[in-house]
Amino acid sequence: MPLRRDIQGLRALAVLAVIGAHAAGWPRGGFAGVDVFFVISGFVITGMLREQQEAGRIRLSRFYARRARRLLPAALVTVGAAVGAAFALFGRARAEQVMWDGVSALLLVSNWRFTQQGTDYFHAGDAVSPLQNFWSLSVEEQFYLVWPGLLIVSLLFVPAVARRGRAAAAVAAGWAVVVIAASFGWALLQGSSAPTAAYFSTATRAWEFALGALLAAGVPLLRRLPAALGALLAWIGVAGVVAALVLIDPAAVGFPGPWAAAPTLATALALAGGVTAPPRALFLRTNPVAVVVGNASYSLYLWHFPVVVFAAALLPASPWSLPLILAIIAVVGFASYAIIEQPLRYAPSWVGGCRRLRPIPRSRRSRHRMPRSPHPPRSRLRCRSCGRPRSRRGVPRGGSRARATSRAVRGRRPRVRRRSRSRW
Repeated sequence: MPLRRDIQGLRALAVLAVIGAHAAGWPRGGFAGVDVFFVISGFVITGMLREQQEAGRIRLSRFYARRARRLLPAALVTVGAAVGAAFALFGRARAEQVMWDGVSALLLVSNWRFTQQGTDYFHAGDAVSPLQNFWSLSVEEQFYLVWPGLLIVSLLFVPAVARRGRAAAAVAAGWAVVVIAASFGWALLQGSSAPTAAYFSTATRAWEFALGALLAAGVPLLRRLPAALGALLAWIGVAGVVAALVLIDPAAVGFPGPWAAAPTLATALALAGGVTAPPRALFLRTNPVAVVVGNASYSLYLWHFPVVVFAAALLPASPWSLPLILAIIAVVGFASYAIIEQPLRYAPSWVGGCRRLRPIPRSRRSRHRMPRSPHPPRSRLRCRSCGRPRSRRGVPRGGSRARATSRAVRGRRPRVRRRSRSRW
């Protein structure tokens, strides 16, 4: 799925709201930025799955390998740093508790652990865990342990000819509607009876991912919207997100249902309008600063809560505390993005990446022959891990550019020169 700058702008808005709510207490509804993330995640991931299905089939191994490369390195470093700092700064009992919080975060069950402990997200005491923000990552990955498999199994009942057309989008949309109805209904019931458990529950949050998935399934229809109408919907959506982040009261009972519907529906409008809206009409979300912050939003989200918790234990109350905390979050978050997240995400030797390239045997090169072109051919290579043919720019060694060009035009192997017979 191609990168949309307006989506990165939405991510920037969400992560800045979360950081402001935890570090400064404003906006008071900034915790709802996580719900914005959930809708964006459902939209992007389902769009990627839909494109894979249209290209051939959904490969779970490749999907989960990409997820691991995207999320695991920065999460490992954050958990390790938080656990090490806890043993250095806190008592042994609290440090061990942070250690087990880190184990549950890496096992993607943080939300279950905090639910078992009876953690109240809005009325946490002084002993709040520095890894409490990992609950959202656990909820997200628990949803994606089920959602791709559900789509694959459902597509098995669709004729093979129709799997790459509208039938696949209809299957995804149908399941998204079912998940939205069931999950939102459960959020309404559990939100009033057990609000603490409802806040961390995957069952009460699944409808937010499904809302984004429903939008991803309907992208072909959304592309028919006029550009002016798309820009109007996008601006209405952004205004709704900002209003929800400012006006939602953390003390209000009923979150994620029904109050989470405000930021999620507004995010859905912003995403739907951005399908056809020109980038210039969304300059607040597509400007370079917003895109840079949105690109680093994952690392900023991971590091902001440990910094806030440890700063509250170390820094004295002063007018300089808040600017210092925000500066530390920015430095550590962007450093993590530049040094850990991006290099390991695209590293050739990482999980599921292309490790080394080897030439295709000469006897099998005819299968991967380049199309006829007047340009010099590229040496044909094959990836050792995935086996797919790759190409590397440059003229093959041992021949001039003119000779390589003539070979590409002929589209066959070069002829072997025979030795001329001597007349004597």
